[in-house]
Parts: sequence; structure tokens; C-alpha cells
Amino acid sequence: GMNVPDIDAAVTFFSDLFGARIVSDIHPEGIPAAWKTQFRWHPTSDLKRFVMVQLTGGPKVELFQYEGPDIDRSHPHGDDIGASHIALRTDNIARSLSIVKAKGLKVLNEPITNADGVQWFYFLTPWGAQIELVSFTNPSHSRTRTQ
Repeated sequence: GMNVPDIDAAVTFFSDLFGARIVSDIHPEGIPAAWKTQFRWHPTSDLKRFVMVQLTGGPKVELFQYEGPDIDRSHPHGDDIGASHIALRTDNIARSLSIVKAKGLKVLNEPITNADGVQWFYFLTPWGAQIELVSFTNPSHSRTRTQ
């Protein structure tokens, strides 16, 4: 799952880049205070909407849009506790890099090839979340598959 500032824009992003389609779209009506406490939400926040998208190849990503005056809109640094990213598999790292660059997205590193042949690079979504694309040349490796 991923928290996003604008769920419609996030759905468009995942649809354009990964061929995602909406699987479910929920507009909850109020979240109980006990639930907020249990999941460490700000008491003043509400879950506006959450959408499940399914990417080409099968993986699903939940997108959550919260609203409230206490929500911190900044991202943690990549080495901060709580920082996260999602990793998706690609069959062609060079093609994927080309597509990401053509979309004008910020690429954090050129593809790196590990000693075992695994290739990977990171880029940022328009709202600043990190996504890693990984290409496996060894069939014994397994991760979620995308483009």
C-alpha cells in the first residue's frame, strides 16, 4: 500500500506507467477513534478514499488518501525509520528506464547490476514516493512481475 496526496492522480500514474486498472474503490464513512489509535493515525485524520489497482502481470497496489490538519505531507529521508518503497519486477530494465525517463520522472540511479545478474534502479513518483524496478536474469529469483 501507498499513501498518496491525490488518489485520482495516483491511479492515473499507475495506469499510464504500469497498465493498472481499478479493482476496488472505497469511500469510507468515518473511522472509529479506536481504529485510529490502534493503527497510529492522527486523531484528526480521516481516510477519504482507498483504491486497489491491479498492475499488468498481476500485482496489486492499495492507494490511500487521508485528510486532516495533522498529516505530515513531507516524506521521510530514505534512511529514516519508517521510510519505504515498493519493488516491482520488469523483464527489460533498459526499456523500463527509458519509459520512466520519457515520463519525466526523477530517476535516482542508473541501473546497477549485482554480481548475480540482478539489475535494479529507483525512481520517484510525482508525489515523491520511491519505486524500485528490478530485473532478474536468474530464474531462481522471484519477485512480483510488471512491464
